[in-house]
Amino acid sequence: MQRGLLPLHGSAVAIDGQAYGIVGDSGAGKSTLAAAFLQAGFPLVSDDVIALDFSNAYARPLVIPSYPQQKLWQQSLDGFGISNETLRPIFKRETKFAVPLKAGYHAQPLPLAGIFELEKSDRSEPSLVPVAKLDRLSLLRRHTYRQFWLDRLELTDWHFRMTAGMAARIDVYRLERPTAGFTAPELVKRMLHILSKEGWSP
Repeated sequence: MQRGLLPLHGSAVAIDGQAYGIVGDSGAGKSTLAAAFLQAGFPLVSDDVIALDFSNAYARPLVIPSYPQQKLWQQSLDGFGISNETLRPIFKRETKFAVPLKAGYHAQPLPLAGIFELEKSDRSEPSLVPVAKLDRLSLLRRHTYRQFWLDRLELTDWHFRMTAGMAARIDVYRLERPTAGFTAPELVKRMLHILSKEGWSP
C-alpha cells in the first residue's frame, strides 16, 4: 500500500492475455480453484495476494506476478492426486503445504479483466451470478488484504478512488461452491463458460 499497490486477498490466473482474480475469505478455496485452472492449462499469476498496480497507462490495473508457488491444504492435494512427500509444510500448519511451480507460472504483469468472489454454500450445485456495480465497492473493500491499514495509513480516499474506477471497468461475479465434495474442476468449467459468453474464446 505504501508503494501505491492495492492488495486483494486472493489468487490470479492468466486467461488469453488477461488476469482474472479469485478473492474470498480464508478457507473459501481460492488457491484450490487457481490450482484447478493450472491443471486446465491456465498459468498462475499470483497466489494468496493479488497486487494491483494503477500507475500505468492502462484503463485497468495491472496484476503484478508474485512467486511461483502455491499454498494448498492436504484435502486439495488429495483432490488433485498430488503427493506431499517432497513438499514443505507451511509454518505452524502441518496440513497446508508449499507447492512450487515448475511450469505454469506467468511472470509478466497482466491487465485485470475480472474478479470472482468465491464463497462456500449449502447448495448442492455451484452458483455463478454477476455482481451489481453498486455492490462491487463493498466487495473490493471487504477483500482488500490487511484492510485495517487503509485507515492507519490514511489511504481510505485513495482506496475508494482506485476501486471505484476499477469496478466500472472489469467484470465481477459471485461464485458459490458446495461445502461438500471436490468441485474445483467443475467451477473452472462454469467460469470459462461465462467468460466465453462475455467474448473470450476457449
